Order: sequence, then structure tokens, then C-alpha cells
Amino acid sequence: MALVDYIGFELGEQLGLKPTLPTGNTGKVGDPAMFGRAPAVMKTNQDATTGQTTLKFNGVHKFVVQAVDASAGAAIAPGDDLYFDPTPGTTSGVANPYINKDATNGRFFGQAMEAVTSAGKQAIYVRFV
Repeated sequence: MALVDYIGFELGEQLGLKPTLPTGNTGKVGDPAMFGRAPAVMKTNQDATTGQTTLKFNGVHKFVVQAVDASAGAAIAPGDDLYFDPTPGTTSGVANPYINKDATNGRFFGQAMEAVTSAGKQAIYVRFV
């Protein structure tokens, strides 16, 4: 058999799956999501009946992130690891988005491509694989 016979999906393939999203959230195009331990971006709105959406599993995408960790503000520098928090709470009086520097409560999502000042919240490019 040739190598091509063993390849199920090429890296970056987009698949229709039911992702893990924060409690009570119905995802929409451009939202971050997880499928198991795999970070992804939603390419379609989540179906209200089945919970499925089309997920893309690699690349660079702009997400809203917050420069906080489990206890306080924590500046984000390019190259820093970022985490997907399925139950975002409040840190330093600010409601966290799903992606932040909180390795304690989150799962690894990707690396920051831009900086965010401590406790800041903004859309930046994030590389995920």
C-alpha cells in the first residue's frame, strides 16, 4: 500500500464535530473551541440541535484573550503559552474570556503572536496546532 492509503485526513482538515465549549455557550463562527485536547476554531455556527460545527485544527486566528492567570493580571508577550478555560470566571474584577494565561484552570490552546498588557483584554493573533 502507498502512504496515501494510510492518510485519513491531512493536517488542517476541517471536520464536522461536537466541540467542548464553555457551559451554557452556543458557539458561532470564529469562536475558539476544544475537541478533546485539540484546540480549534469554529468555521460554522454550532447547530442548536446536534451541537455540531465545522472545526479547523491548525493555523493562526484572531481571538479575544485576556492577560490574566489564576490569581491576577499577567502580561502576555509574543510566544507565551495560552490556555482555553471552559469555565471562565473573574480575575482582578474583570470577566475572563475563554483564552488567557491561566494554566491552572485551562487547557493548552496555543501561543500568542502579539502582546497584551497585564489584565488587558483584546483580540490578538494566536497560533494553535
